Amino acid sequence: MKRFLIAVAIAAASALLTTGTAHAAPETPLTALKKQYVEGRGVKIKETSFIELDGESLGSSNRVTGVVGFGHKGVDSYDLTLRGASLLSENSSKIQIIHVKGATYLKAPGTPDMPAGWVRYSEAKVNFSTSQLINIFDPKVLKKAIAAAKVRKPGEYRGTLPLKELAGSEVGGTLGKAKVNYRIFFNGKKLITRVRSEMVLDFGVLGSMNSITDTQYYEWGRKVKIQAPPKDQVTDAKDLEGGESGDHPSEQPPPVFDMVPSN
Repeated sequence: MKRFLIAVAIAAASALLTTGTAHAAPETPLTALKKQYVEGRGVKIKETSFIELDGESLGSSNRVTGVVGFGHKGVDSYDLTLRGASLLSENSSKIQIIHVKGATYLKAPGTPDMPAGWVRYSEAKVNFSTSQLINIFDPKVLKKAIAAAKVRKPGEYRGTLPLKELAGSEVGGTLGKAKVNYRIFFNGKKLITRVRSEMVLDFGVLGSMNSITDTQYYEWGRKVKIQAPPKDQVTDAKDLEGGESGDHPSEQPPPVFDMVPSN
């Protein structure tokens, strides 16, 4: 009887150990990212993008710096500053975009039809994106990039995807077939520290064009408190000339990153 009870105890312990091991799934950049989604926390980013023609740089670049804030489901706020090489002139200055509490605020002095202060776009979606084609905050994109990686080694994934696979139905034709080569770097905690993507457009005898974006992510888990601009510096988009039927509808801000000149 005593031997029987010991055998049962050993079997039960073995089952528990086996069950525990089966549920201990390995950490991935995707699961590590989801653990960062804590209210009041976030990450800083620094990004540079430029264009090469036939392997020669055009000598100009766009830069993005700022902070991204998280909620329980993902990105819920951000404060980004954009600078382009051609913006560094006497008549232009930096472009800044803030999203917080369901509204997006845009400040783009020197841009036609934009006031000197901030423009508020009510009920705008978070829709976080930069020039980086591998948007790590889009779970579908990140999952697809990880799955398509042909090179996997400690701290890095490398792969290639068609632009259409990353941008969806919004991109078609020749552009949709453009190849995007990417490298995703991550630390020992599987948190992504850097993403480098390169979109290649081959025009045959006319040559080729490469659009390269390098984004760094650092200070994961930092405290983040993003605030709206002072009310006396804000103009509501619907109050601008043209109102909701004008060039800048109040529901959604214009594509800010398209507003930054690349040369």
